[in-house]
Amino acid sequence: MNDTNHPRDRLLREAIKEYRRMAEGAKNDAEHCLNAERDHYLAVSKSLVGLADMLQGRAISNPS
Repeated sequence: MNDTNHPRDRLLREAIKEYRRMAEGAKNDAEHCLNAERDHYLAVSKSLVGLADMLQGRAISNPS
C-alpha cells in the first residue's frame, strides 16, 4: 500500500487494520463455541478478511 501522509490514506490503513483485528477475534471466539456458533464466527471472520482485502486493493489501485 502506498504510504502517504494523506489523512484519507491513514484512515483507510487504520480501517483495514481494525477489520483484520476483528476477523482474528472472531476466529479466536470460534474456538470456544459449539458447531453452529463456530460456523457463524468463521463466516464473520472470512467476511471481514474479504472486506479488508478489498479495501487494501482499492487503496493500492487508487493512490490519489
